[in-house]
Amino acid sequence: MAQQLPLDLPHRPAAARQDFFVAPCNAEAVGLVDLWPAWVSPMQFIYGPRASGKSHLLAVWQEKSGALEMSADVIGGDVNVERLLFAKAVIIDNCETLQPDAEEALFHVFNDLKLNNIPCLMAGTLAPAQMKFTLPDLASRLRSLPAITLGAADDTLLTAVMCKLLADRQIDIAPHVMNYVMLRLERNCAAIAQFVARLDAHSLALGKPITRALAADVLAEINETIA
Repeated sequence: MAQQLPLDLPHRPAAARQDFFVAPCNAEAVGLVDLWPAWVSPMQFIYGPRASGKSHLLAVWQEKSGALEMSADVIGGDVNVERLLFAKAVIIDNCETLQPDAEEALFHVFNDLKLNNIPCLMAGTLAPAQMKFTLPDLASRLRSLPAITLGAADDTLLTAVMCKLLADRQIDIAPHVMNYVMLRLERNCAAIAQFVARLDAHSLALGKPITRALAADVLAEINETIA
């Protein structure tokens, strides 16, 4: 049977607070977002591995606070960071991607936000203490922030993430196929996100429902890529 050409249509992830599954590994970070606006400190830092839920929590807080979002990798370039001073709140994501020549710019942004009492939620894959900076003053500022981690996901959370990502793409799979996949995937959210994206693409291309055989093919493809 000829394969269908899958249309590259964007899917919209469910990013509301009620869509976030709370588990021991992320409860503290969820509690921080839920506590807003009654934060003890107006500047906070959350960190965790890729696909651990940071983007979802940032989206929830952005909805609640009206925050302007900026990725650290654009600071120091042509982006006008002065506009942050006119924001209700600010998100600075991907802090580990900050370029060395942009450290002074982030240092001044940090001080200006603090001086103007503008709430700021910073995020990254690494804790501030684990990031390497050439500017000691910036390192000191970031390490002074309350830092909350999203820890390693347990089986219950991983299954919930799988169900959410499948639901985001309107994919239905049988329980026995789900169990088959969960026993063979790497135990992290990034691997689950990669699997779901490839499964969706294969299913659309073949024009077939999700079967264990199709899931096995996707798993084999992922393993070959890793190898």
